[in-house]
Amino acid sequence: MVSGGERCIDATISQMSMEHNEVTDYYEVEWAENPLATIIRLTDEGRLRLKLGIAIDGIHEARVLFKLIREQNDIKWADKFDPPEDVEAWIDEWAKSCEQGLHEQHCGDCTHVPMTCVKCLAENRLGFCTISGLGGAEGSAIQAAFSGGDCMTIDEAIAYLNGPISASWEGWEAHLPRWRAEHDSAARWLQTYKELHRNDVA
Repeated sequence: MVSGGERCIDATISQMSMEHNEVTDYYEVEWAENPLATIIRLTDEGRLRLKLGIAIDGIHEARVLFKLIREQNDIKWADKFDPPEDVEAWIDEWAKSCEQGLHEQHCGDCTHVPMTCVKCLAENRLGFCTISGLGGAEGSAIQAAFSGGDCMTIDEAIAYLNGPISASWEGWEAHLPRWRAEHDSAARWLQTYKELHRNDVA
């Protein structure tokens, strides 16, 4: 299947709607104060589109594995192809997991956590991205602002990211230039996000 790191490839943040709630035939987007927690609610058409995306991913994976078997003439690759007995049930189960992920926070490669982000995976299958243009390091900094930094609003998160950086372990100062650059980049991204999606919210 497509990796969570291969995420949200079809849009840039500057192309997104400026409305707090964006509605299409496939989904409604509720842009949150914490962009990692933005919620996507699917319509029936959106659920069908999600299932089609999952099916296409499965077909692509099978093609790649068969290509390896043919080109390398090595049957060991066949062991990696284990199609489900009930394909429709498998797709339905994946679709349920992905739809649930659309209501949860981004967490995975997109925030420098070594795991697949189900939310990114689902958004990619819909051809949409709520954190387009955000790098993993910046995503991690924003995650820290809204969790460890106890920020509740975008303005608080931006102030946190623009604020002083410190740590309690020996040698942390050597990392300060990189951390400073990542925090500054995350703050700029958040400011753009705010202007696009949250300025109209009282």
